Amino acid sequence: MKIIEFIGLPASGKSFVLKKIKLKLNKINLNHLTYIEFLFTKDNLKNFFFIRSIYNLKKLYFYNSLNENFLKNFLKILIINITIKLTLLSLNKKKYLLFYKSYKKLLDYSSHSPHRKKRMEIYFLFKLLSLNIYNQKQSKNFFFIIDDEGFLQSLVVKYDDFKNKKKNIFREINNFISLSPLPNKIILIDNKNMDVIKRSKQRKIGYTYYSDDKKNKLANWRETESYIIKIIKKRKINLIKFKNKKNYNIKVDKLVNFIKK
Repeated sequence: MKIIEFIGLPASGKSFVLKKIKLKLNKINLNHLTYIEFLFTKDNLKNFFFIRSIYNLKKLYFYNSLNENFLKNFLKILIINITIKLTLLSLNKKKYLLFYKSYKKLLDYSSHSPHRKKRMEIYFLFKLLSLNIYNQKQSKNFFFIIDDEGFLQSLVVKYDDFKNKKKNIFREINNFISLSPLPNKIILIDNKNMDVIKRSKQRKIGYTYYSDDKKNKLANWRETESYIIKIIKKRKINLIKFKNKKNYNIKVDKLVNFIKK
């Protein structure tokens, strides 16, 4: 199996490019899935009801969870903690648990709200569950996983008090990558700051950049991204940079060829 992951700032165009690539891959009959898609394949029929149950628990928590009374909030927090425990119990490798703990530390450093941190934590655990099931089965019904929200992309977030905590954040990023199931190839979606900020305003969901992001020219984001890429290059993971400019279709074809090799 090959794993291809995307890296890029929010609103850089990762999902858009992924959709275009998937259309091309479908035309040439190369089987491919994201981590989350793999959870709901026929290969996982024995696990389906368990996975669907915890998936529904997650939805129950995140649906309309703001501005609710104490009892409802208490019940939903209980539900999300049960979901986390069930997912963790399904993992059979100590390394995965250490990996999860490393991610939790990075989430604590992030500037996201507690609600969003929980959401990201659950999504991360689902990806880890997917990988765990795949490694148990060693399924050969698809060629590779290609994902715009892979494990390394989990690192590309805004960190709180970045200037003062940068040393600790980078140390934990190093630890995370040392524990991570690294992809075979990485596609870096790299667009100009103004283009990224403009795109973020047009999206219905996803991160929208704040005034401090614009004022410091996305320094928090860019420095983190550069550091991750530096580690990737040290580990000699094959990386290609994609800029959404002219000759778009030709560039997508180039990405498909990069994936196939």
